[in-house]
Amino acid sequence: MNSTVMSLLCDKFWYWDSNDESWIKFKENGTGSLFARREFCMFIAAEFDWIAQNPEILSSKVDTQNSLVCHCEIEISLTNRYSSELTPFQENRLVEVGKNKGNTAVNSFRLSDEAFTRRKFAIRIEKGEFITGEDKKLGLSTWAAPNFAYRLLFDSSPYPPQNMWKEDTWGDPLGKLRLWEWNEFYAKREPRSSWMWKIFGRLFG
Repeated sequence: MNSTVMSLLCDKFWYWDSNDESWIKFKENGTGSLFARREFCMFIAAEFDWIAQNPEILSSKVDTQNSLVCHCEIEISLTNRYSSELTPFQENRLVEVGKNKGNTAVNSFRLSDEAFTRRKFAIRIEKGEFITGEDKKLGLSTWAAPNFAYRLLFDSSPYPPQNMWKEDTWGDPLGKLRLWEWNEFYAKREPRSSWMWKIFGRLFG
């Protein structure tokens, strides 16, 4: 029995990178989390509220024979609440940095009030064989990088636009990462053995 589009969207973390450092997570209760970091530096760890403009599409069954799973519109309202999906280490890191800064080092510390208003997005979920945006930037091919079975594509990045980030918090690496341009996320990573066999086959097949 095929799952619904809603369960596919909400059952998984959708990663921007194959190191699992930055991701978006939806929940069926209308909340979710948006997270981004580079190594020990966190930029955003916020919960959001979301609503589908086409709920009938999300309640439909996933067509496993079609590469386009769904195309619909959603609204996301970012909040200043910490993500409930953080690991204990990440939670402790926020407390530690917050004490040093006299404030939280993510969310409202880095973002203007405008970032916490409702934004509308068109999204697509696609089925296929994908590598992450970061791995593509590194010039890796589908047989040399971890593969994912699903891609979640936004018409614009769910991370707040560049003008909503406080300039005095940009620094490196935020200015270099330009996460406000990230609009592709990936889920259902193939087992490492699967893509390692692809490499083996290309080299010795």
